[in-house]
Amino acid sequence: MSNKFSTAETGILWDIEGCPIPNGLCPGSIRRNIKLALENMGYHGEISSITVYYDTNLNPDDFESVGIKLVRTSAIDRFAKGRWIFLDVSDWRGSHKPSNLMVILRDYNYYVVKTICSTDSSEVNILLGLAQPEKASEELLGKAISVWLWTSLLGGGSPIKDQSGRNSQQQRLDDSTSVSGGSSTTLNQQLQKPSSTRNQTLAQKKIRKPKVRTESRSNKMIWKPKVQAGSRPN
Repeated sequence: MSNKFSTAETGILWDIEGCPIPNGLCPGSIRRNIKLALENMGYHGEISSITVYYDTNLNPDDFESVGIKLVRTSAIDRFAKGRWIFLDVSDWRGSHKPSNLMVILRDYNYYVVKTICSTDSSEVNILLGLAQPEKASEELLGKAISVWLWTSLLGGGSPIKDQSGRNSQQQRLDDSTSVSGGSSTTLNQQLQKPSSTRNQTLAQKKIRKPKVRTESRSNKMIWKPKVQAGSRPN
């Protein structure tokens, strides 16, 4: 990672409908945990702004008291939120150089993807927090330097993909291709793989039968008691 990004400010754009706050956490704790996750990956600059986009009822005091800006979008127009994020990404990359920009959303949004993928990576470092990374486009995943699963990010965890040059605490997934068993797989394909596979089925396993020792009657010594005539054996 370039030193200019490790010390640069970070802006966060967060779709809270796609990546909601789970029970037991609050906006303040999530802000602290995201900062921890960034610091663990070498980003020590200030989080200069967090913007939350929502279309349902929220308590503004819970967010504004910890420095989080709220933007209410139309619940009727399903494209409204994407356009808001599109405009804010465009505004950020034009006025914050160098900087890091983290976008937190469910998976894919046409407007957001287009503006992120046209961002100059030499000036703005793109970071992603996704609720469903397996459904995100390869174009979006390829643009990001680091990708977190939302459930890991909100707890201060490590990314599932990292190109920053630092070692993640979890196994890293390459954004382009990785060779496994002679075939190349993309990040999306790796995320869709089952966690474990059985190498052999029960029908393929060899069942060992216990060895049974047999002896022929000819080899056995048969004991016969001596019986005197006219008496029963003891």
